[in-house]
This record gives sequence, C-alpha cells and structure tokens, in this order.
Amino acid sequence: MGGTGLGLRGLTGLLLALNLGLFAAGLLARYWPRHDLQIPAMNGDQIQLAAVMTPATGKSKLPVAGPVAAVEEPRCLDWSHIDSDRVMSIDTALREAGIRGEDRGWHPDEKLAWWVYLPPIKDAAEMRAALDDARQRGVQDAEPVRVGVMTNAISLGVFPDPDRASRHAETMLGKGFKDVRYGLRPSVDTVRLVLARAPSAAQSEAIRQASRGIMPTVCTVTGASE
Repeated sequence: MGGTGLGLRGLTGLLLALNLGLFAAGLLARYWPRHDLQIPAMNGDQIQLAAVMTPATGKSKLPVAGPVAAVEEPRCLDWSHIDSDRVMSIDTALREAGIRGEDRGWHPDEKLAWWVYLPPIKDAAEMRAALDDARQRGVQDAEPVRVGVMTNAISLGVFPDPDRASRHAETMLGKGFKDVRYGLRPSVDTVRLVLARAPSAAQSEAIRQASRGIMPTVCTVTGASE
C-alpha cells in the first residue's frame, strides 16, 4: 500500500508539473514581444546612398575628381590673306612678349617670301631718281613693283626668311637709304607661324591683338614645318 500511494502521488505531481509548464508556455507565447525580421522600405535615394557607403567607415566610394588639366595654347597657326603689316605686327608682338627669334618660325607659301623695299613712290620722276640712286649705292637688282597693292614701291632684294631680310635692311640703312622697310612680299597669300613651345595665355592674346581681325586657324606641327 505505501509503495502504491507514493507512485500515484508522484504521477499526479508529474501531470501537474506538465500542466503548469504548458500553461506557462502559453502565457509566454501570448505576451512575450515578437522579434520577427522586418525589412525596412528604402526609397531610391536611400538605395543609392547605401550603395556608395562602406559598412566599416561610412565613407563615400564616389570617385573624386582630380585637378582639371590646363588647356595648352596652340603653337602652330595659319593665316590666309594676311598682309605684310599684320605679319610684322605679330612678329613684333611676339618679340615684345619674350619669344626670341630662334623660338618662332614663319613658313610662307613661297620660298623667297621676304623682301626689303622702299615704300611706293607716286611721282614717275622721283621713281627714276630713286632707282638711279639705289644702283649708284650698289644695289644692282633694285626693281620697281608694277602691279598690286605695292605698285611703285622699289624692291631692294628678296630673301627666304625674315632674319636675312632684316639684316639686309640694316645694311641698306648703312648705305644711306632712308625709309627702308622689310616684310612679307605682297604676293604671299598664306603664312604659318610655328613656335618652339606652347605660348602662355598672355602671348596668345598678344598674337590675337596683333592679327587685327584676321584670325588664324590652328594647325598641326610637323617635322617639315619646324
């Protein structure tokens, strides 16, 4: 009897414990806060921002723009239908802007494109006297210009580059000629300027100012033009 009563009491206690456990589990399931995974909605801006943020640092991965490269001024320029006065004005502006003679090269569309001359003489008698005077001073190839914008000018020599023309002009002044000039011959239609290195913005502006309305086109430097 004693053993049987203890067994019933133990069984009853076990059943009671099980019922209490089920009851407690029900309460927990009813009142304990749920922690379901919620995926928050994100708009387009948030998605883009998330795409460029690093989890570790929070720093942007967007590419950072580097310094803007300076635009290089052209060192090869072509002029068409440009007169000698403008060419010489440009050459003077380059010299005054610090570009030396060896750092600038003129390339006209004629080989003997430069000349030394006396300005046009309107009176025929003065023309003959000027020619006679030139020949007496040793300039045997002095010739009058018969046509074009420089009609009645007197040529004192033609040359392949401005440096030789400049030196000859100095020689003519030394011989006693007055009002001697040199420059590009009137027959030249196109001339190219090639600089040894890209000019500064100020030097390019000096070229534009000296061009006086006849703007050049940018050309490509080639071995033949340098």
